[in-house]
Order: sequence, then structure tokens, then C-alpha cells
Amino acid sequence: MFVINTTFCADPSVASEIKLWCCTAYADEAVKFGFSDVIVSKVVNMDEGADAESTAVQMQCTDTKLIDEWFNTAGTWLIDECRKKYGNKVLPFTTYMIRLR
Repeated sequence: MFVINTTFCADPSVASEIKLWCCTAYADEAVKFGFSDVIVSKVVNMDEGADAESTAVQMQCTDTKLIDEWFNTAGTWLIDECRKKYGNKVLPFTTYMIRLR
């Protein structure tokens, strides 16, 4: 099982908007696209002086074709729209993983 984790590190001034956007636009589109077990989580920041808040979206699938399709279409489009709207107040990054258990 493949796990795709996209984290959106946001300036506190837009963090609540980013969190809502992740829960709705990004996660909903991932479900429609065919990913399973789509989870949106707040990243716990152990650094008390941190100047950012992060939200992570994890989604699972069984083959890489879906991942390729996602990042050739909706996934890239959504991240681009997020960057256009929030500029340097958000830093999205994606990690590809294989579920071990």
C-alpha cells in the first residue's frame, strides 16, 4: 500500500484557512480521485517558538498509476492554486511512503 503525505506548512495568519482548505478542497478531491483512507491531521509542533502551523493530508492507494495521474492533474493543480492564493505564506511538500503495517 502506498501512502502519499502532503504537508502544508503555513504562516499563522493563514493557518486556519489552510486547515479548512485541506479538509475540504484537497481531501475531498483526493477521495473523488480514488484514494482510500484520506486523513487530515494537524502536525504537532514541539518547538514552542515556531512561527508556523502545519496540516498534513495522508492518502493511500495500491498502485503508482493513481499517484502519477493525481500529480499530473488534480494534485498539482490544487497545490498550484494554494500557492497562488497564499504565496510565501504556505509551503506544501509531499512525501511518498510504503505502508509497512
